[in-house]
Amino acid sequence: RNDKDMATLAWELNAARRAKGFGVLRAVHQLGHPEKRKKASEYDQHEKLNVKVDALTHCLTDDMPLYVSFKRQTRRQTQLWYEPLYEENVGHGTSHEVTSDVYRHIAKSALRRTSIRRLQRNEGDFQANFVIGVTGRAPSERRSSFLTKVTHDNLPTDARIAMWGGMDSGSVTCACGDRLTWSDRKELGPLQWHCLACVLPREVGIRRRWRAFIRSAIAKAIRDPVVVDIVTDCWTHRTDGTIHTACDDQEQGWLPPTMRQLADVGSWEFDPSGVPPVFSSRLLREQETESSDSESDGGCERRMVNSVVTANGRFGYDTDWNGIESSTRPEATAAKLLHVARQRTDTSRWWTMRWPTDAISLLSRAGNLNATKTYELMRKLRQLSNNFM
Repeated sequence: RNDKDMATLAWELNAARRAKGFGVLRAVHQLGHPEKRKKASEYDQHEKLNVKVDALTHCLTDDMPLYVSFKRQTRRQTQLWYEPLYEENVGHGTSHEVTSDVYRHIAKSALRRTSIRRLQRNEGDFQANFVIGVTGRAPSERRSSFLTKVTHDNLPTDARIAMWGGMDSGSVTCACGDRLTWSDRKELGPLQWHCLACVLPREVGIRRRWRAFIRSAIAKAIRDPVVVDIVTDCWTHRTDGTIHTACDDQEQGWLPPTMRQLADVGSWEFDPSGVPPVFSSRLLREQETESSDSESDGGCERRMVNSVVTANGRFGYDTDWNGIESSTRPEATAAKLLHVARQRTDTSRWWTMRWPTDAISLLSRAGNLNATKTYELMRKLRQLSNNFM
């Protein structure tokens, strides 16, 4: 599959250079063994892909390399320099040396770039930039081969065939009475999240146990019971197995809120012309009131000299921009800000651990956890998502 991944990267680079007016890519190509020992009609699938890659390399030039590659005397493998995309949130626009397995890096970077492009196309720049979490980029929502509860438990046989057998558009009725419709094959993927809103007793019971296990995992990692309750409410404050945001998200097609970037300050806000946010809580309303009060007072109480510890030592900073460190209870304040991060995504993404990146940091600060404890908690939450979905 490395040949396909290389081709994907090369095509993207070629298109980007054309768009910027830098010209096309061209490379020197040497014929391989298949061309010398068999006819083109006898090629297997791997050799056919090789031919496509080789044809693309004819468009490369020696002054426009895809990778800068060399071999160290102390290492037995070729080394690469990689320039990450802005959306990958690493490198700050500079290239870095690949010291791990070269072909594994090429494969993973190709998959990551493809996922980023899909997120940009389907969900916008905010999701492509910030929704990563500890579980990697969000998986594709195309029609997949995995089995879901909607597919096998809550639909009759003829409905399952209609839904997953190839009909370009149609509708099916769940055993709970809700009608699931799609007008394009691309809309089938999000329909699986109906299990988060289904009112069948079995589904309600699963969600009730799921939330109980989530609270138990959080309580084992965080000692403050007040913080535990605040964090758990990001999933739902209800204990009866219903999710207070699920029905509204289902009506919106399980889409995340539309965000737009403010060019002057570099921050993001909800776009009133797009998908509105669904998640709401008492803590969010209190947070908005506190923010307006601090702005009217000039925010002087939130401006204080603090320091941060990095790998290179301790450094000072002048602005406590989120008010965590200047508050009387930093852990509770971070937990409340976690509700703000929750509002930027929808029910399906939050329950399946596809979070905005700041949510992980806020959860860690709310529990006063170190990196190891944070990873353990996130891993446990991810395991619960896999088990109950």
